[in-house]
Amino acid sequence: MQFESGLHQITVSGVSYSSGYRQPTLTVKLVFLGINSSQIDSSYLVSDLNVPKVKYQSVLQGSVNTGVQFNFNYQTVFANASVVSNFVSYLGSGIQEVHDRLALSTPYTFNPYFNNATSDIRYVQNTFYNASRVENYFASNLDLYGTAAVPGYTLFIADLHNFPIVPSFTYTQYQQDRRQISSPCSPNCTATVHYYNRTTTDLDLQEPQTRHYMTAWGGNYRFYYIDMSAGPSYWTGDLPLQVASGVDNVTLTSPYAKTWTTEVVADYVSGAVLNLFAADVLYPVTYSRQYSFHLFAFDNRTAAERALGPAMDKTVNTTRIQTALAGLLPFATVTVDAKFLRTDDYPDLAKVIHDSAGLIDPNIHHHVVDARPVYEWLRTGGNGQGNIKKWITVQSDTSKIDIPAFVFAFQGDYNFGFTGKGDVFMPTGHSQGGGMSSIFGVALPDMVLVSHGEDNLNTNAQAILNHDVGVGFTATLTHEFGHMMGLNHPFIYDSTEDFTDTVMAYYSASTQYSQFDHDTILRGINDGLLGFAETELSATSANLFNAGQIANANNAISRANQKYDKMDYKGAVQDSIDAATNAQAANNLSAFGLSPSLLSGILGLAVGVAIGFLVGYMFLQQRQGRGASSSSQMQYGRCPTCGRPLRWDPLMMQWYCDNCKHFVKQ
Repeated sequence: MQFESGLHQITVSGVSYSSGYRQPTLTVKLVFLGINSSQIDSSYLVSDLNVPKVKYQSVLQGSVNTGVQFNFNYQTVFANASVVSNFVSYLGSGIQEVHDRLALSTPYTFNPYFNNATSDIRYVQNTFYNASRVENYFASNLDLYGTAAVPGYTLFIADLHNFPIVPSFTYTQYQQDRRQISSPCSPNCTATVHYYNRTTTDLDLQEPQTRHYMTAWGGNYRFYYIDMSAGPSYWTGDLPLQVASGVDNVTLTSPYAKTWTTEVVADYVSGAVLNLFAADVLYPVTYSRQYSFHLFAFDNRTAAERALGPAMDKTVNTTRIQTALAGLLPFATVTVDAKFLRTDDYPDLAKVIHDSAGLIDPNIHHHVVDARPVYEWLRTGGNGQGNIKKWITVQSDTSKIDIPAFVFAFQGDYNFGFTGKGDVFMPTGHSQGGGMSSIFGVALPDMVLVSHGEDNLNTNAQAILNHDVGVGFTATLTHEFGHMMGLNHPFIYDSTEDFTDTVMAYYSASTQYSQFDHDTILRGINDGLLGFAETELSATSANLFNAGQIANANNAISRANQKYDKMDYKGAVQDSIDAATNAQAANNLSAFGLSPSLLSGILGLAVGVAIGFLVGYMFLQQRQGRGASSSSQMQYGRCPTCGRPLRWDPLMMQWYCDNCKHFVKQ
C-alpha cells in the first residue's frame, strides 16, 4: 500500500493554519527553585504576550508548515524552601569540581568569557557541577514537584545566587571585569562563578571533549533545567540574572523588579518550548518501512598522511550510527553500510575537489573546499551532473528510503565550506572580510556531505594530543542523518538549549539523540499518517464495499490518538499506519461501490419486482386452470418450444427459458 503522495501533500505543500488537521495540546509545567511567588507574576508570565500559547510547526527548509498546530497550557509550581535546600545541599555533596585559573591562560584551561586583557579580574574560581548527575537528581525526585505533565514537559528554573554554598558571579565582579569601578583588589581581583559540566570522548578516535561552561542541561527525560544564576556564558552571551539586573539598572527589591524578572523568565521559557518541547523540523518527517543509510567514504589525504593514520575504517563506526538511528526510528528497519574509497580512483571527482580548494575560512584561518561545485557534480536534480549514479540509485517511497552520505578525509586543515558575501564589519585581520565559512557536514535535500581534515582526524598533526587521537566521522554523520530525518538544531530560537544532551547540538559534544528528538520524530510520523488518514476519509464516499475500511480507519485513529495523548508516540505508530492504510483503501473503493441511498433504492426495486412476479405467476396459474382454447395457443408461463416453465429476469425485464437458453416474449 502506497500513500507517500498524500503524506507529501500534508507535510510539504503546506496546510492552512486554520484547517486544524492536527491540534495537539501540551502542558508545560514551570517549577521554580530559589524563586518565590512574590518575585514572579504568574498571570503575566503565561500571557500570550510573553510565552507561546499556540505554535504552527514549520518545515524550515522550504518555509512551509506541517499541518500541526500545538496548543500550550502552563502550570507554575514554586518549590518550597526545604526542597530547594535539599537540592542545593546535593550540589555541594561532592558532584562539583573547583578550578582556580588565571583569567588569561593557555587554551583548553581558561574560562573564555574572561579572556580580556583590559580586565581587573586576574583570577577566576570556576565551580563546575556535574550536569548528568544534576539531571539524574531531578529524575529521581520528580514526585517532590507534583504530578508530571502528560502530555507535556517540565521546565526547572533556578536562581541560586542567594545561597552562599553556590559561588555566583556578582555585579561588582562584572564591573571589575569591565573596569567600570575602582577596587582595592585591582588589577588582581577574583571572580567566583559556577557552571555545569560534562566530558565525553570521541566515538572513533578517543579525543576528549570537555564541555565545562554550561548554564542549563537536559535531554534524557521529558524535562529541562535552567540555572539563571549560572555563568556568565561565553557561548550564549547570557549574563546571570543577578548581574543582568545590575546592567539594566533594576534593583531586585524594587516594585518593577517583579515585572522585569517575569519577562526574563518568559524568554527562557519560550526558548525551551520552541526549541525542545514543540520543535520545528528541518525537512518533512516522512514515513517508510525501511531507512537505508549509505556511506561512501573517500580518502583524499596525501600518501604521508595516510601512512600516519588513522585508517579510514577506524574513523566511522556504522554500528553506533545504526543503533542511534534505530532508536529514533523504532517502527522501521534501519540499515547502515559503508564503502571506503580513494579519490585517486575517480579522476573527475578528484579534479572537482582540487579546483574548488584553496579558500580560507577567515574565522579560524583554515583551508576550505567549496562544497557547492562538489554537490553540483554529484546531484541529479536541477542542473546537477548526476554523478551520484556512479555509486547509488536512490529509492524514496513508503517501502524504502535511501539516504546517501559522501564522506571525505581531506589533507591538512581542509574542510568543506560555503561561500557568502563579504562582511565589512568583519574584524581586522579576518581575510579582508571574506564570507567563507567552513563546516564539518551539511544535510542537503538529497544527500549528506561530510568532511574532516587530517588535522581533525589526527590531532597529533597539530602537536596537541597523542598519535591516533582525534575526531572521527561518527558523531558528525549521526548529526547530519538526524537532519535528514527532520531534526533541527536545538538552538533555533534561543542559544541556551544548545546545552542539551543531543548530537544535534553544537556545544554539548553529545553522541546520542535526546528524548526531545525522539518525541519530535515519532510525533511527526504519527501526525503525518493521521493527517493523511483524516484527509483521505474526508474525501471518501461511504458505500457497501468500503464500510469495513472506514470503520477500521476510524477505530485505528481513535487508538492512535489515545496513545498519542499519553505520549506513547512509539506505540501509536502502528495504529497510525493502520489508519492511513485503511483510509486510503476506503477512498480507492469510493468509485466502485454503491452508496447507502442507491443501495436502498435498488433493494426497493428488487422487492417490487419480486412482488410483481408473484402476482403475475398466480394470475397465470388461474388462467391455466380454466384451460386454453386450443393446444396450439401459447401457454403463459411456459416455453412455447419445450413447454417447460419460464423464469422472470428482473434485470432484462423478460421471461427466460433455462432449457432452451433464450428469452421468450409473452
